[in-house]
Amino acid sequence: MARKYNKTIYKIFSTGTKVFRSHCSANPMEKIEEKGAEGKMIASIGNKILEKPVQKLSYGLTSLSYNKETDNPCKGSVVYTVYYMLIKRALKLFLGVLVMIFSTAFVMRFLNADLLMKIRLSIGLVVFILIILAIGRLAEIFTGKKRNKRK
Repeated sequence: MARKYNKTIYKIFSTGTKVFRSHCSANPMEKIEEKGAEGKMIASIGNKILEKPVQKLSYGLTSLSYNKETDNPCKGSVVYTVYYMLIKRALKLFLGVLVMIFSTAFVMRFLNADLLMKIRLSIGLVVFILIILAIGRLAEIFTGKKRNKRK
């Protein structure tokens, strides 16, 4: 049975929620961007890595309260936007606390370190990125969706 809804209104509504998400959602890497050119580079990479897990987790949470077959698509768009914004806000708070605790010591240690220490600190950053990728994989498992792999 097909749902009855106005497709034009839904297109306008979904475009509005996309614009709202892109311009009004919290930037989890805001504190890292404040650390200069290196911080901006790390933040842009971090945002790209975090975006997919946030989207997948938001989609998975949306599927718990939205039935695609019976509910209006506008409801799904609103629910997705709410979960997306909440997850981004939680990530901003979590990463802000981590940065506040570790950034000053890490940056000072990195700038004053010898080559061996810089290698150790860089390996720690790689471990952090791998943890973020693991969270993305868990989000895929949670939603039951597989990534489209290019052939």
